Amino acid sequence: MDETPTIQQDATTTEVKQGIRAFGIRQVAGQFLGFFYSILIARTLGPYEFGIFAICCSVLAVLSFAGNAGQAAPIMRDPNTPSESLLRTLFTTYFCLSLAAAATIWVAAPLLPRLYPELQSNHIWLVRLMAAGVVINSLAGVPYALLERELRFREVAAVEFLQTVVFSLSALLLAWRGLGVWALGIAALLRTLSGTVGLWILHPWRLRPGIDLVEFQSAIPVSLAFQTSAISNALREQFYPLLVGTLCGPLALGYLTWAKSSASKPMEVVSMFDRVAFPWYAKVNRDSGDLRGAVSASIMLLASALFPLTGLMLALAEPAIRYIYGPKWLPALPAFWILCLALLAVPLRGPLQNALESLANAKVLYRCALVGFVAQWGVGVLGTLAWGYVGAALALPAQVLAVAVYCHLKSRKTLRLALLSLLLRPAVHALAGSLVASAIVHRFARSPEGFLVAGLLSVTAFLALAPLLQPDASRKWLVFVRDTLPVRYRRLAQPVSSN
Repeated sequence: MDETPTIQQDATTTEVKQGIRAFGIRQVAGQFLGFFYSILIARTLGPYEFGIFAICCSVLAVLSFAGNAGQAAPIMRDPNTPSESLLRTLFTTYFCLSLAAAATIWVAAPLLPRLYPELQSNHIWLVRLMAAGVVINSLAGVPYALLERELRFREVAAVEFLQTVVFSLSALLLAWRGLGVWALGIAALLRTLSGTVGLWILHPWRLRPGIDLVEFQSAIPVSLAFQTSAISNALREQFYPLLVGTLCGPLALGYLTWAKSSASKPMEVVSMFDRVAFPWYAKVNRDSGDLRGAVSASIMLLASALFPLTGLMLALAEPAIRYIYGPKWLPALPAFWILCLALLAVPLRGPLQNALESLANAKVLYRCALVGFVAQWGVGVLGTLAWGYVGAALALPAQVLAVAVYCHLKSRKTLRLALLSLLLRPAVHALAGSLVASAIVHRFARSPEGFLVAGLLSVTAFLALAPLLQPDASRKWLVFVRDTLPVRYRRLAQPVSSN
């Protein structure tokens, strides 16, 4: 009689591991592609072009109502198969909102130079062109939500990898043709178009507009909660263009945008966990013990990887910028160091926030979004006024830490996590590894060749310290990697037993 939940739990865990494997393989491939793209595009374009593109993206994000988060949430959370009337209602609502947003962007674009005086007339037309992506993106909401609801992460990961390839190649080719910031804008539009087409191919859905008032009223509370969270996230993500772009100009914004993009690379890998964690937690949240185990395992695995990685990034940052990206980006180094600190709170923020979202407490979601918003804007405004774009970098660590603390306070009665035992060993590993890596960099990184040697030695040192300082986490990572391998390869990863 008690076997059914166990069987369902095992099936869900298997699907989650397969999903993480699919996301992981494509995220790693995408990260390698993105790494080489970031080097080439940073050497081709300068901080000013990066700043202008960030301003254009911020305008779209703020005026487009933060995308389709509210459209997908009722579909993924419905315990039964979503009805056709619900799908039509959500699609029609958000498509109309996207048309209104695109029209607003088109009309308001000529007013942007009043807020950003360095914008030129051709930049206004770039914003208008990119506004088409808002409408195109709304078409992808239903097939995307259905794929994730069915835990078809492999297909979603394939589409996202396709988008990475399309954006990277088109941006580089157009930049080499001398299009400047227009290369980034056109590439962003092509990325959205390719993703929408890919999702519709993988999960076709009969497009029939219409609104069912009963479905609309039942879906709106969950939809609004997630949409409010998405809008808060959009304002958080666009904080730097909105504030730094206005007060400090596109050049300073370009430095800060590049620093944030580079420091956030590990967060892009962690996003594969976030994408899988919410459906996973939603399946096991009926049992507090199962949810606690899932969240604890997530925190330990994330911390054991992100803490040491942060130490490695801090140690290698200066010679990496000097010899790989070019000396023109060295003014971004202090901001990069500060932004890396946000990674230390991500192992808490991600699992705890996903756990709260899986419990569907709308009031907690609103407050969580508010806490992050207040922390980011409060610290960011004060930091910008005091130290310019370097001070503005403090906003991201403050926001991530504030949300992590709030989520912990709200979930401690339900989850009862032993955070000290989960975080202590990764912190010791990060500190010891960063000290060793700093000594290696000081000794060898005096030329491009020396930097490569220092990088290899530093990575080797971190890996060698892992089984010594984090034996449990190292074993679990090996088991996790083995379990996510295809079945035909798993026996190659089995530990060797002695007779």
